[in-house]
Amino acid sequence: MTLPESLDLKPLTVSRKAQIARDIFYFELRDPAGLPLAPYTAGAHVPVRVPNGVMRQYSLCSDAQHTDHYALAVKRDAAGRGGSISLIDDLAEGDTLMVGEPRNLFELSDKARSFILLAGGIGITPIMAMVRSLQAEGMRPFKVYYFTRDAEGTAFAAELADPELAGQVRIHHDQGDPAKAFDLWKLFEKPVSGAHVYCCGPQGLMDAVRDMTGHWPDNAIHFESFGADTRPHADDQPFEIELAQSGQRLQVGVGQTMLQVLHQAQVMVASSCESGTCGSCKVGLLKRRGRPPRPSAAARRAGQPGDGLRVAGTRRALGARFVSMAMAPLPPIRVGVLGLGRAFTLMLPTFARDARVQLVAAFDPRESARTAFARDFGTAHASVEALCADPAVEWVYLATPHQMHASHVELAAAHGKHVLVEKPMALSLADCDRMMAACAACRHPTGGWATATASMRPCGKRAS
Repeated sequence: MTLPESLDLKPLTVSRKAQIARDIFYFELRDPAGLPLAPYTAGAHVPVRVPNGVMRQYSLCSDAQHTDHYALAVKRDAAGRGGSISLIDDLAEGDTLMVGEPRNLFELSDKARSFILLAGGIGITPIMAMVRSLQAEGMRPFKVYYFTRDAEGTAFAAELADPELAGQVRIHHDQGDPAKAFDLWKLFEKPVSGAHVYCCGPQGLMDAVRDMTGHWPDNAIHFESFGADTRPHADDQPFEIELAQSGQRLQVGVGQTMLQVLHQAQVMVASSCESGTCGSCKVGLLKRRGRPPRPSAAARRAGQPGDGLRVAGTRRALGARFVSMAMAPLPPIRVGVLGLGRAFTLMLPTFARDARVQLVAAFDPRESARTAFARDFGTAHASVEALCADPAVEWVYLATPHQMHASHVELAAAHGKHVLVEKPMALSLADCDRMMAACAACRHPTGGWATATASMRPCGKRAS
């Protein structure tokens, strides 16, 4: 995973974790030092590096007036891509989570005189922030329509039942039966002057709202997508992309996204959420032949020369070929490994998923482990010092016992290396300060890894 250069992740502490509905968990995040967090407006989301190392975008459901904490509500999706499972299963109160600053692509319009807010399932998260903001404002009327399968799967039911919201909230349960779906047409049959519609939920809900608001003003209808459409389609076909500057042509197969293909070819393109939702992967579309690629809901507005195309959310085409903006090859990531035990073995599949990663050197006190590494990967050094001094090594991955982290971080940082640690630990406050000082003194800041990794904590987490 490649993060945008502007994406600055900071460690926040999980001050509260609670289950608020079936498969839905609520998280409160605070600054470890109690400082105010970056301000935001209702509808904003934050980028989060979940414990298994992947990046995800989660809507804030907290009151934007209060910046002492951020609140997220996340549904554990067993059929998803693993981000929600890792966040819910691997994170506990008191843990640290790397979080970026809020960004809002779903903001309440200043021009709206009233609001129709629609949420399906976990799509209630940004809508809750909007309810709180409009309540505090107290000037513009709003109505919430919240669609869930049943009461057990309904998050924030108690908050929405507040007497102050009487007459403003309608919760509808369909019990999983399409025949019991809410009739949306009665909401949209006649456009309401000055009203803006905000919808967040599964693809079926957004498609229905989009179909029923075609006669409304375009700028009055707003959607927040869950991400890419990963379902197979009968008319899926491979397609070809061409890079403008290099002339390189790449084939995108059925079931692949452009982002996956570009990264496999070591072509530079930023990404964060990997679903086309956040817009980090947007590139210029210069020309196309044939019908345009089928994008996800997040990328639907692309398709004409001069438009932008979100390459993470574009996975299918109907015989299309198009040219995107020029993108340079990604540089290799040259990694030296300290410790060839179980931690390294568990990390190998993550390294293997990124074609840029090159395991160029390693050290382990066991001769047999060094011999195996030299046979399969690269140079096996006879000492930690030799590995850290190796000019071919740019990143040092520490897979050594916790009691050695402080000295190894100091040594690697002294040689100007990036330092990647699986759950760094300090045995004392003095060791913690040593690690922080070493990384601050070198040319690379603590934290940060340009590709998906296993669970990490920021270097310098203090242990008792």
